Amino acid sequence: GSRDSDAENHLEAQLSHRYNLSSHLSTRFKADWQQPSTANDRLRLLATEDRLGIGLDWTPTRRDRLSLDARHTRYHERFDESGLGSGRYFESSWEHALLQGETRRLGLRLFATHESQDPDGRLPSVVADRLGPDIDPDALFNDDASVLGLGLSLSRGAPGAPYPQVASPRWQLDLSGGHRWPGGELA
Repeated sequence: GSRDSDAENHLEAQLSHRYNLSSHLSTRFKADWQQPSTANDRLRLLATEDRLGIGLDWTPTRRDRLSLDARHTRYHERFDESGLGSGRYFESSWEHALLQGETRRLGLRLFATHESQDPDGRLPSVVADRLGPDIDPDALFNDDASVLGLGLSLSRGAPGAPYPQVASPRWQLDLSGGHRWPGGELA
């Protein structure tokens, strides 16, 4: 795909692959290039992200799934693609289907995440000019944070399954919340 910004076109790309190691174990690989940043509001306006991630899914039973994910991110400013910083994200989750039918599912999920971001040093001049001289590079990035949480999901159809073998329409509702450290606020 591409994104049109200030009379310039920016190429962006995503690549993902899932490999089934056995009937109960699979791995996922994902690479994103020049995607709009989703880290926070300032980076959403000023930066793009290159992400490289890997995941592992284990389904010991039909109702249970354990997932482990890790991702490394490089942040680039959107105007001349100078480096801004890097980030790391880790997530582990366990999901149990409380109710499961052919086309419906109610699941309970327990998850833990950790995210950290670090600036490269001085801000590129284009970003510093837009933010002002007194902005510290650390102000662009989120503080390191960990979350322990619980979620509930309700779905109809088989998300991820090809049509027409699923109920139509297909939808999924996820509600989750947790406790964030440091700070102790609800996430």
